[in-house]
Amino acid sequence: MKYTVDDIDIYIMTHNRADYLMLSIESLLNQSAGVSKITVLDNESTDNTLSAVESFSSRGVRYIRTKGFLGNFKKAQEIASGKYVMLFHDDDILHPLYLELALQVLNEKDDISLITTRYTEFFDDDFPGMPESIVPDYYYFEKQKDFASHMYFLERIAYATALYRTVDFKKTAIEYEKFNKFNDWPFLVKMSGYGNTVLFDDPSLFYIRRHKGQDTWTSTNTPSVQQIINWDKFFYNKVGSPIFYLESMILFCLLKIGSDTVKKSF
Repeated sequence: MKYTVDDIDIYIMTHNRADYLMLSIESLLNQSAGVSKITVLDNESTDNTLSAVESFSSRGVRYIRTKGFLGNFKKAQEIASGKYVMLFHDDDILHPLYLELALQVLNEKDDISLITTRYTEFFDDDFPGMPESIVPDYYYFEKQKDFASHMYFLERIAYATALYRTVDFKKTAIEYEKFNKFNDWPFLVKMSGYGNTVLFDDPSLFYIRRHKGQDTWTSTNTPSVQQIINWDKFFYNKVGSPIFYLESMILFCLLKIGSDTVKKSF
C-alpha cells in the first residue's frame, strides 16, 4: 500500500493567535506534498480566529470550535479517521518539504507508529528563513527504550510536527495532570512503543516560535515538584538507567526545602 498526503489528518490547535495562525496555515498549504485539507481546532478563542480561518476556506481549511480543558486534543482524538494524524501548533512554521519526506519514509519502512523531527527556535518575529535544501537523514528506532534514551539526552525533538498512527493515537492518554505542560515528551515516548519511530535530524524542517505570553515562558501552569518527579520517573522506567534515579533524588531534595507539597518520591 502506498501512502499519500490524503492519508494524513492535519489538525492545527489554536487559541487567540489569529495572526500567527495564518502563517502556520500557509506553511502547511505550501507543502510540496500538496495538502488539500486542514482542520483548525479552536478552543474558545475571543479574537478574529474564525474570520482568519474562513479566509482559507476555498483552499480546503475548515473550522471546528471546541471547549473545555484539552478540548482541541480531545476533539482530534474523537474525529480522526485517516491512517495518520498530525497535530500542529498555531504559532509554528513547517518547512515545505517535511510532509514529502515523511511520506517517503512511510512508504519505505514498515510498522511506523511515530514520525517527528528536530527543530529550530526563533523569537517573536525574528524568523531566520528556510534553506531550500534539506538533509533528509533520519534516525530509525525499533525499540521504545532507544528512542526514550535519545530524546532525554539529546533533546530538541518536536511534538507539534509529529505524525501519529491514528489507531494508536486514539487510544493514548496525554496525562496532563500527571506531567503538566511537560506532557509532550511522555506522549511521544508512549506512541513510540506501538511500532517503529523515525526522527529527522535536520532542524531546518521545523521552526518553533517563542513569543511574549507563551505558556512555555511564563509561570502559568508551572509543574509542581511531584509532577517534575513524575516526569523523571517516567523516563527512568522506560530507560532503566540509574542516572534518572539520582537526578530525581537530587531535584527532590533541592525543591523539598522550599515546598511542603510533595508527599512522596520514588
